[in-house]
Amino acid sequence: MTNYYQALAKFKQSVPVIYKGTQGYGYKYADLPAIFKVILPILSECGLDFNQDLKTIDDKTYIETTVVHLESGENKSSICEIPRIGIAKMNDYQSFGSGITYYRRYCLSVKLGLITDVDNDASGQQIKREKTAPAKTKLSVNNFNALFGLITTQEADKNGEVWNKEKALAKFNLTPEQKKTLLNID
Repeated sequence: MTNYYQALAKFKQSVPVIYKGTQGYGYKYADLPAIFKVILPILSECGLDFNQDLKTIDDKTYIETTVVHLESGENKSSICEIPRIGIAKMNDYQSFGSGITYYRRYCLSVKLGLITDVDNDASGQQIKREKTAPAKTKLSVNNFNALFGLITTQEADKNGEVWNKEKALAKFNLTPEQKKTLLNID
């Protein structure tokens, strides 16, 4: 596979960023003709070519993308399922065709290491996701009784932590009976 990887490395060093020039519904993308226009001459120069075949396995459709080093025949393939989803204002055939085009574009981009626009991973343009609270721990009867004892005596646990009912309610997933018992502590 030495010839393949050397040619692929040469290709990656030669291929420029492919800018997104096609407008989708609220987004931009680099379409296949724009990608082909850039990559085909460079692939040829590096002695590489690619092929994308559709395969059906167990009623699911996959796209297999193969990149081949022409002189040696060394090649590498990857396969990706094309999910069948409905797209508004398209019939099933149009939706499926759209899915094929989408996966051809992205599978090829991944296989060849293409960058299809400015990399903004660290530019602060990401959508910030809300942090989710860690799941509360359920307490067995024995552990609840031990916690109840610590709260009522105001003693520290083995980690040196002193507990109160508010802290316990926030930290643990208590049964209704356990909550009622804690809330009745003066």
